[in-house]
Amino acid sequence: MSVAHKLGQSHILVTADMAIYSKTQEILWNKPESLAGKVTMRLGGMHHLMAFIASIGKLFGDGGLMQLLTVTGVYANDTARLMLQGKQIVRAVRGIKLVLEALSHLYITSAEAWAKSEGVVWQDRDIKNDIDDLQRTFRAKDMQLCSLMSRTQRDFVTSRSRNVNTRHSPVPTQLCVVQYLAIAHNSKAHSLCFVV
Repeated sequence: MSVAHKLGQSHILVTADMAIYSKTQEILWNKPESLAGKVTMRLGGMHHLMAFIASIGKLFGDGGLMQLLTVTGVYANDTARLMLQGKQIVRAVRGIKLVLEALSHLYITSAEAWAKSEGVVWQDRDIKNDIDDLQRTFRAKDMQLCSLMSRTQRDFVTSRSRNVNTRHSPVPTQLCVVQYLAIAHNSKAHSLCFVV
């Protein structure tokens, strides 16, 4: 605290891993007078990602995510269990990305087939050109432009999904898949800075 006073700081923000965080919180909860209201602790980014992955495991683990990871032979049972608890973070992010891509493909393919059967325009020439541009950008490894274009494509798929959902009420399985896609896409966007 004396260093903070010398620097003119009235408040200190400390970022730490789980072990240091928990011990420091115990000290702060006892509220020594010299620290009261002057120190705020927060978990580091890796622990936030671990908690986020564990929440995905909690929400979707029993809903088929565990089976998707194990029955396909991609991961062993114990590895998948640890992944969904947020312990095997690199494998968990890769597994979530893998399931995200597989479910996205199935969802878009079935939505496109439905659109054709219902006479709904699924992909006009401009959208096809946008997708081709996105593929070329991805191959060129221009991550900034690729990120911008993928958001545009996500918005397109979201708008088409709304069109499908307004014509027919979605079944519970479809709702579960859509929720997983939304959460996994969030995880994918936020985890890129942690896992290469």
